[in-house]
Amino acid sequence: MTQPEAQLARRLRWAGSLISLGLLVEAGSLYALKALSFLAFAGIGGGLVAAGVGMFLYTVSAE
Repeated sequence: MTQPEAQLARRLRWAGSLISLGLLVEAGSLYALKALSFLAFAGIGGGLVAAGVGMFLYTVSAE
C-alpha cells in the first residue's frame, strides 16, 4: 500500500468511526427517558454523524 492510499484509508476509517460513534450515542439516547436525552441525541450524536459525513465527503472530493 502506497503512502497516499494509506492516508486515504486512515481518513476513511476515522470518518467511519465518527459515524459509528454518533449512531451509538443516538441509539443509547433513545432508551433514556430523560429530558437531556434529546440533547444528547441531537447535539452529540448528530454532531458526530455530521462530522463523519463531512470528513468522508472532504476525503473523497480531495483525492
